[in-house]
Amino acid sequence: MQEYFCKGDLDVTAIVRSASRPRLNKYLQKTGGDIPKALQVYHWNSMLSPSLYFSLQHWEIALRNRLNEFLIFKYGPTWPFNANLRRNLAGQDRQRLDKVVMRLTDKLAPAVITTDQIVAGLSAGFWVSQFSSRYKAQYNWTSNLKFRVFLNDAKITSEMAHQHCSNLLNLRNRVAHHEPILHLPLGHIRASLRTILAGICAATNQYVDDACTFKSLWNEEIDHQVQ
Repeated sequence: MQEYFCKGDLDVTAIVRSASRPRLNKYLQKTGGDIPKALQVYHWNSMLSPSLYFSLQHWEIALRNRLNEFLIFKYGPTWPFNANLRRNLAGQDRQRLDKVVMRLTDKLAPAVITTDQIVAGLSAGFWVSQFSSRYKAQYNWTSNLKFRVFLNDAKITSEMAHQHCSNLLNLRNRVAHHEPILHLPLGHIRASLRTILAGICAATNQYVDDACTFKSLWNEEIDHQVQ
């Protein structure tokens, strides 16, 4: 791994102070307290994160658009305001929906809030939770997943979708908040992303896979991981 840092002890001290010791602790633990090496691992983590951002962005957008189509099919074009849907939403999901509606109302009033605006404002956590066991019967996922969501892969069950997407959500949140991701099974999570995206849209999956720089970066540095 190329050494980018540390022309002297003062540089090391300054960088650690700037990044903060708590942020670097996990990297220091991996390197046995070797600060220059910890900074190199920190840099590698920071390179891996943006290499995954493009893929995670398309996963989130494709997922929410496909589930929006499903909810329109089930509850109509104004599904966020449908009484049956709102009554059946889990408490946390109802709160997520209400917060988006309230925020848009405060921002856009007196304009009418559209479903598209609400869909764009809902968190990835809301969409991932739609695969949880709570909604399996309500959405008839046993049948509707293969006919309405994962049109290209009838083998994906709601349990599989929830597990895959929960792992992707965790990775997405860690990337967004500049947290360590090296300890995660990134190869397996990337496979999960390809499974979900290919199930939704094969063309999008190929587009994302061709554009993703993660694999080359991971393979290039994999031998230098600190055990």
